[in-house]
Amino acid sequence: MKNIFPSHFHAIQNAKTSFQTTIFFFLFLSGSPSWGCDIFENEMTGCHFGAGLLAEKAALNSGTSCDDIIKVLTDPTVSDINNLPPSVTEFKVIGDISVEPGETLTLTNKTVKMMSPYGSIRLSVDIFNTSLHGTLVLNNTIIEGCDQMWGGIDVADHCVVQIENHSEVNDMRFGIMISEYSIYSLKNSFFLRNYQTAIAENKNMLLLYVFTFECYGNLIDGAGLKMWNNLPQGSQAFRGFYFNEAINTSGRPIRIGLNGENQNVFKHCGVGVLAEKSNFDFENNRFVAFNTGGLG
Repeated sequence: MKNIFPSHFHAIQNAKTSFQTTIFFFLFLSGSPSWGCDIFENEMTGCHFGAGLLAEKAALNSGTSCDDIIKVLTDPTVSDINNLPPSVTEFKVIGDISVEPGETLTLTNKTVKMMSPYGSIRLSVDIFNTSLHGTLVLNNTIIEGCDQMWGGIDVADHCVVQIENHSEVNDMRFGIMISEYSIYSLKNSFFLRNYQTAIAENKNMLLLYVFTFECYGNLIDGAGLKMWNNLPQGSQAFRGFYFNEAINTSGRPIRIGLNGENQNVFKHCGVGVLAEKSNFDFENNRFVAFNTGGLG
């Protein structure tokens, strides 16, 4: 494997494949066995890295064009979507998709085009009984904007987001919002043209900001951003993932990459993974075509 490090950065190794930040860190990983093949390079090589290379070949041509989709839903509920005839595998959404406490929205082999710049998938929770929470499951499903970006996935505390099996979540302006005590599983899927893909920020200034986040085998590629609200958003993603005061615990692990699974591949982002005052497990990731840094 070819590891390329700009001369003004240092390669740092940690035998526990876990890093912690106090105020701010900026580093590149060396690709030694203790780090599980984390590498930074200018272009993809011919090596096999599972879902990442499959995504390079197939994911840039996402789904059906908006003009070809007839079915339109306005502010749909889970029941509205579940009651669609089985023959409807593609639909447009104006406004928000709402997943209420205790509801699960499972989309399998679907294509959803989000039409509103502030439109989101909103997961709610019963604050008096958090076992009644919203759950979103995407299985081989595409969710993306039409001509412009849409909002993102707005997740309340204690909710569950599961994105797997070659799903695509594209064109988000605000990304997947990570809330305390929620569970996120992002596996073997594609996240394309998002201004940012996932953001974990301790806005409530909790003493212990914890959640479960497991992410491997994904392509996060920020090239080719669409307009948002009729405004250009630049040539590439602002960042891939952002973590602020996120705490990795045994009961609530935060894992970006996992040895033995397909690599995460980060491309065309201002920063691939940015973290402040956080700690989490990090292994088996790849950063490609970055002008500055893969990690910040």
